[in-house]
Amino acid sequence: LAGKAEGVDIDGAFSIRTWQTEDGLPQNSVLSMTQTPDGFLWLGTAAGLARFDGMQFTSFTTANSPGLDNDRIFALTSDKTGAVWAGTERGISRFSEGKFKSYTKKDGLVNEFIMSLCVDGEGAVWGAGLAGVYRIKNGRVTGFQPTGQAEWARDVSTDQSGRLWALMDKGGMYLYHNGQFERHELNGFETSVPQGFYQDSKGD
Repeated sequence: LAGKAEGVDIDGAFSIRTWQTEDGLPQNSVLSMTQTPDGFLWLGTAAGLARFDGMQFTSFTTANSPGLDNDRIFALTSDKTGAVWAGTERGISRFSEGKFKSYTKKDGLVNEFIMSLCVDGEGAVWGAGLAGVYRIKNGRVTGFQPTGQAEWARDVSTDQSGRLWALMDKGGMYLYHNGQFERHELNGFETSVPQGFYQDSKGD
């Protein structure tokens, strides 16, 4: 990111600055974030999408961006081509070469509310929704129900091998392997349901 942010010095090592609507952010509730290969930081808010270059914001909303179907951006990810993918209340939107394209029920989404997104090792985009998991590959939407029935997928993520994992509402964790989902038990969560998951640099 370009530019130097002025902020509060903490022990002489770090600097903190807060950007809000008066600085150009569409809305102060930031719900998601991703960074594209060109260095831009993308922020999903409750009132639109923002691109940040380190100095200023460029906002994208339904009012100024044809093809973007909803302003509540719950999830963001980017692929190796530099395209930005956004999960909203109305489906999944892709921003590439200055244009938005949205995937909704007419494209195969059973429920359009998308809470999480990721890109697997083959470049396919996965979304976690209220009725299961969706994959967008070569422009085609395919829906999956890892548990065998319509169930809220809380999160999707990939491991270091690029494999897709899905975390379901009732606590099951599923690995997509050889065209199907395999259940893996979550130990230690007998009385609660995890909200998300992530693999660290050690593979844990």
